[in-house]
Amino acid sequence: MMRARITPSALVLALALVAPSAFAQEPATGAGNPLQPAAVNAALPDMPSSHAGESPSAAATAAVMPHGYFFVNAGYQGTTNAFTSTWSYPSNQETASVTAGYSVKPAVLIDVAGGARLWRDLSIGVAVSRYHRADLASLSASVPHPFYFNQPRSFQASTAGPERTETAVHLQAMWTFAAASRIQVGVFGGPSVFRVSQVTISAVNFAEAYPYDTVTLGNVSMKTQAASKATFNAGVDLTWLVYKQIGIGGMVRFSGVNVGFTEADGTALPVKAGGLQAGAGLRVRF
Repeated sequence: MMRARITPSALVLALALVAPSAFAQEPATGAGNPLQPAAVNAALPDMPSSHAGESPSAAATAAVMPHGYFFVNAGYQGTTNAFTSTWSYPSNQETASVTAGYSVKPAVLIDVAGGARLWRDLSIGVAVSRYHRADLASLSASVPHPFYFNQPRSFQASTAGPERTETAVHLQAMWTFAAASRIQVGVFGGPSVFRVSQVTISAVNFAEAYPYDTVTLGNVSMKTQAASKATFNAGVDLTWLVYKQIGIGGMVRFSGVNVGFTEADGTALPVKAGGLQAGAGLRVRF
């Protein structure tokens, strides 16, 4: 029996007749990768960036103010709020007048503040400041003579007792930005409410003796007056972070107000309170 001999060229011709598409060149697929099928590329959409829609400056400052802050300052109120009070009363068929001067000099200030982040680096908070000082009050008077008309006796002295206490609540919106890697600056402002208490002289009694050419100080009566009034505040706070979110810093604030008291004879007595305040102390951010 004779066997048919199959040559290589005959085998190739047979495969070409059965599956002609096997030898057709298939075009490269996948625009992103020539070696990757189009179906795979279509299944891998572009992934959004973790900072999409956020400007580079916003991403860089997002951690300047964490969730909130707590500040404690020992400071100084540097404004002198001196005022005078003058009243008169009948004496020896004439009129006596008395003037009391109150210096209300600069003094130590205690300030505590806290707040929470509202949006980005904008925070809303409240600060409470307290100022207290006791000063001598100056007294001057013109007292009519008991025997001679139009010959008043002059008097000058000083007395202890008058003191001033100012307690203020400051609502403040603060924007914080980084001035350096560990230095942060906050600019703030908002409404304030002052509660002002002042010990004033309400009456002065004079001592005199024959021939009544002079008078000396007898006793002095005093009373405490208090008044509240709203105003505004504005300032700057500087923080140097020493360890993580704990640091030291300082603040400067201006907030002043005019409150109304009364003279010893019942007339109106306008008085200034507050002013320029500065302090330094602990800074904690959380």
